[in-house]
Amino acid sequence: MIIVTCDWLIAKTPRYSMGKVELIAAPNPTKKKRVLYVYCSAAGNDEACIKVVQY
Repeated sequence: MIIVTCDWLIAKTPRYSMGKVELIAAPNPTKKKRVLYVYCSAAGNDEACIKVVQY
């Protein structure tokens, strides 16, 4: 299991998730742009890049 947490977003992969990533964002009370980049590397040459932007 992988869990990445910052002050407003949680990214986690549950056990036995078959490559699934769950992103949970907290509400944005300031209305300022928030950006988080998550780079994932899997077995072999498969790679994923996830960009999360919340306004």
